[in-house]
Amino acid sequence: MNIRKMSSEELEKLSHLDIAYNIIKEEKKVLSTLELLKDVCSLLNYEENIVEDLIGDFYTSLNLDKRFILIDGKWDITENHSVKIIIEDDLDDDIDTYEEMDEEDDEEEQTYEDEAVLEDTETLEDIDDIDDEMEDLTILNEEELEEDEENL
Repeated sequence: MNIRKMSSEELEKLSHLDIAYNIIKEEKKVLSTLELLKDVCSLLNYEENIVEDLIGDFYTSLNLDKRFILIDGKWDITENHSVKIIIEDDLDDDIDTYEEMDEEDDEEEQTYEDEAVLEDTETLEDIDDIDDEMEDLTILNEEELEEDEENL
């Protein structure tokens, strides 16, 4: 739709921002706030003094409307500009830190595991010693126990 070829009745149905959007889109040029508002007022056949009354609200509306972008004091539409998002990858540093922490934990766990195995081995050796001592013992029943007590 060519904004410049629309009838005044059709233009009156549009908001100032919609008209401004179409002006920038069709003419493919960037305009200052004052230039853009003057073009809008010209299309709507407003008098010159109206511009002064509208400029504050018009500027605020442009700032709030996501279709517009202000670059170096001139308004353009956002669809004419690509947005480049740069994500700094601090996460990789965190992952390296976590991996180092995991390695340290693994080393500590290994140390604890080694100590536990040594303790278990010592305990098993103690049990073996006890088993050897137990082989030398004789099991007595009650009668034999009573006899031994009498003999003492």
